[in-house]
Amino acid sequence: MDISALDLNLLVVLEALLERRSVTRAAKQVGLSQPALSSALARLRAVFDDPLFVRTAAGMLPTPRAIELEPDLRLALASVRRVLTPGAFDPAAARMTFHVATGDYAELLVLGPLLGLLAQRAPAASISVAPIRANPVSRLEDGTNDVVIAPFLEPSAHVEVDTLFDDGFVCALRKGHPAARKRLTLDSFARLRHLLVSPEGEGPAYVDDVLAKAGLARHIAARVPHFAVAERLLAESDLVATLPEHLVAQMSEASIVRVRPPFETARFTMMAACHRRTLASPAHRWFRALLVEVARDAFRAGSSRRR
Repeated sequence: MDISALDLNLLVVLEALLERRSVTRAAKQVGLSQPALSSALARLRAVFDDPLFVRTAAGMLPTPRAIELEPDLRLALASVRRVLTPGAFDPAAARMTFHVATGDYAELLVLGPLLGLLAQRAPAASISVAPIRANPVSRLEDGTNDVVIAPFLEPSAHVEVDTLFDDGFVCALRKGHPAARKRLTLDSFARLRHLLVSPEGEGPAYVDDVLAKAGLARHIAARVPHFAVAERLLAESDLVATLPEHLVAQMSEASIVRVRPPFETARFTMMAACHRRTLASPAHRWFRALLVEVARDAFRAGSSRRR
């Protein structure tokens, strides 16, 4: 038999007849009129070259051929229904890797708590983190990354964006630093030796633009690409760094103090972007919800430490 010539809805009719043993009740089950179901039964008889059902005082009784077909029919229709039904996602049984692209700022704030919750809720799942490269959205489109975490991401026809948390900037320096004992002015701030964390490794920062408008410039004594080394460099020197506030809140209060900058600081919003084709995936929806939960918990923790 050429399956391409078969109307698969006929198999649903056959299943209903085997269950109900009545044309009237089977028609109601599949949403057809009684004449339409009788017509479908006639077509089934032609397909299988067998009466399939005979009318008796006890109802429509299946023929031996219909009884023989029943187990395979149920198995086949169950398989088709699974294909057509969005799959349920069981985190506890999931064995998959979620691919995230981000910088070490988000890693330092989010990755630890994220792994902690993942260990509780999806112990067999894992996370692979890669650095953000040029045009990260293209790596969502080709499936290299499942999620990109970065500031200033915008939704589009192909990209869905979740807001994670807002952050601002404070000055961080070692405990006992001379500048920590007095209020900073723009002049005194500019005269300090500065540490600049610049993932791109070049170019002026927002702070330099603020100072330039006041006719000032600072001396950047060290420029590094990663936030992870900032705490140690500050603790072991007289450098000062203007860093994200939530990140400074994670640093040891025994070695690092925070000081309000002598200017109005910019704020930024951390976003998580995914490709819209993943929105129908229960696993990806679950992971995005987990990420939002973790990020908002990190934001609340940072807020409580600053108070």
